[in-house]
Amino acid sequence: MSFIRFPEKFLFGASISNYQHFGGLICDLPRIDSVKHAIYYEKDFEILKDLGLNAFRTGVDWARIEPEEGKIDQKAIKFYHDYLSKLKKTGVTTIIDLYHIGNPRWIYKYGGWASKEIVEKFLQYVELAISEYDQYIDYYQVLNEPTVAAYFSSQYKSEESLHTEEKESSRFISCLNNMNEAIRRSYDLIHEKNDEAMVGVSNPIVPFATLSENKEESGEEQENFLEKVTEWTYKEIEAHKGKFDYIGINYYGMYVADSHQFATMIVYPEGLREACKILTEKYNKPILITENGLPNRNDEEKTAFLVLHLKNLYDAITIDDSNVIGYCWWSFLPGWERFYGTGWRPFFALVDVDLVGDYERRPTQTALEYKEIIRNRGFSMRLYERCLAKRNSIRYENWL
Repeated sequence: MSFIRFPEKFLFGASISNYQHFGGLICDLPRIDSVKHAIYYEKDFEILKDLGLNAFRTGVDWARIEPEEGKIDQKAIKFYHDYLSKLKKTGVTTIIDLYHIGNPRWIYKYGGWASKEIVEKFLQYVELAISEYDQYIDYYQVLNEPTVAAYFSSQYKSEESLHTEEKESSRFISCLNNMNEAIRRSYDLIHEKNDEAMVGVSNPIVPFATLSENKEESGEEQENFLEKVTEWTYKEIEAHKGKFDYIGINYYGMYVADSHQFATMIVYPEGLREACKILTEKYNKPILITENGLPNRNDEEKTAFLVLHLKNLYDAITIDDSNVIGYCWWSFLPGWERFYGTGWRPFFALVDVDLVGDYERRPTQTALEYKEIIRNRGFSMRLYERCLAKRNSIRYENWL
């Protein structure tokens, strides 16, 4: 085999989110600078087409649409009509988040996602989004990373709960349970409107291994890493009770901890293949990689990261019979990454942006390499072997 070629309908895409890339949002997260995608999206769509991407994951934002409880911002409604209709005209497959990160600020008078009332409020928003935008949406993403979203939502407390000794762990479980109910009921709402809709959720897969001085022990633990550390994710998917038409995966690498519990992330593309295999055996649903990327300005390393993960997806498809339908690089544009209430800008982007000048967009060398892969619907074994030789030099910069 001298060339790796993906199925004809395979989706090669990229992802962004409202909070991290659009600008001008008024959600419950800190205000940040952004690449102003909401202003320059037509230029971004031109670049999208030029690079040959045939899928794009973006979204609509609850906080933008309903900044005050019960008051729909008609300018926001129109903005997303203009935005999504122009995206659809590019011919790409649209993957649309209804919720990525960030909430309307007013939900916290109810106690945020720990309150059942917010489930009903969210479903009202989902109904509105379906009625307005269904014609533009190929794949619905009801919610991005429920476990992560529930964790951040559990950090906020209502006025009433500030005077109680409610444990954060119980708030987290309440938030997650309510999000799962919202996911299941959103699935039904969407299918009532469009019985052919493809509806899913993005789930983070974060494998973990522990280094040991005993090589045999280390090997045994690495062999079982997925079963041990992604237990929460698999339980989370099970909690949706089959209310999904495909499974979204966000995958970046494997955490490794030493005996002192110091953890770092390493490149482990085989974990992505194994996750696809496990999920296929359990659910036999289409799988869409909704996020995968490397925070690094070294284009050789980023290209190697891209090729190594695509090769493992190819093996998942051709050897394991996993129904992997597409891959989206995170992210199309530079954006803030949020953790514990702070943000910073590790460079995941395919397209760089001049943030101190005129916001000019410039595709990176990695983007141009991706363009060639998309044009050929694959890559040569020679390129794969060259990338494999770089594996141990690939580094995650300023992230996690």
